[in-house]
Amino acid sequence: FFFFSSRRRHTRYMPETGVQTCALPISAGPQVERALGRRVGFISDDDLKGSGRIANSREEKVLLSETDEAYIRFDTVRRIREGDLFLVFRVEGKVKHPVTRKKMGYKIRYLGVSKVTSTETKLNKAVMLTSFEEIERDDRVAPFAPVQRSVPPVRNASDLQATVVTTFDDVENLGEYHYAIVDRGSRDGVMAGNRFLVREKGDGVDEFNPKPKKRKDFPKETLGEIIVIEAYEKTSL
Repeated sequence: FFFFSSRRRHTRYMPETGVQTCALPISAGPQVERALGRRVGFISDDDLKGSGRIANSREEKVLLSETDEAYIRFDTVRRIREGDLFLVFRVEGKVKHPVTRKKMGYKIRYLGVSKVTSTETKLNKAVMLTSFEEIERDDRVAPFAPVQRSVPPVRNASDLQATVVTTFDDVENLGEYHYAIVDRGSRDGVMAGNRFLVREKGDGVDEFNPKPKKRKDFPKETLGEIIVIEAYEKTSL
């Protein structure tokens, strides 16, 4: 995930091409830590298949929240113990690369934290410790990881070019505190704290903008800066 700091008030996101907004790593710069509470994330196909599901609940209501109990089922074999913590999340949509159209995984939104209280049956009993939003049956669970962390800038290990593949807000213009996903991750040497410059080519008014393949003569303009909050294997937030 990325935290945007825009040199303009807003940075345009153009999902139809994905190549006009790219990321170039820069040095760490001022050692300023940011405490960020992330509520969104990314999950791969394999990790989604291995996640659990809130199958049922004893509660006589549809929407669940803190202190409510639920029953979690895992379709894959895994060892669950009493006291295990899980992040509750909801799949928000598929992520396809805007250039290659290749499926990359799924956007997710974190809803809360649950704690396993009993593993006597295949339906593991759990209690909701925290809820950021309403929780429903069929929402998913994944192993717990802190949703709020301090992220100090970290010097980039190498020069790297990436593409912003999707965002989490249904808006055309992005600004500070917006999140996005790029198509480079830990296998490319990206780690939390790396910073990127957001750059694009083209005219500022769409009416005068040539098609992407015809923009090679334009210089790259820097629109803002982003910091990696979490690096996955092939993508980063």
